[in-house]
Amino acid sequence: MEGTATRSRRADFSASLREIKRPSRASSVTGAYLSEKQKRPRGRPRTGVTPMTGVRIPADLDAKLTAWIERQPDPKPSRAEAIRRLIERGLGGE
Repeated sequence: MEGTATRSRRADFSASLREIKRPSRASSVTGAYLSEKQKRPRGRPRTGVTPMTGVRIPADLDAKLTAWIERQPDPKPSRAEAIRRLIERGLGGE
């Protein structure tokens, strides 16, 4: 036999579960629940820094780039920093 305190706790718990607002199944499937908040854009957030540019580098040029990095004094530049430095030098920025 259950005690009165146990039954009372169960009733309180059940009542608190009913008070929780949940989106209906239809609204969660259609995204209506998300529209209550502002929808976030897909992908990584913008950093506000310079734009990223991807480039394909042939194997022979990559080997030359690696050799150039190895000839630099410590701390050695990252591959991205090495490419930036070489472009600056090639464009006459140095």
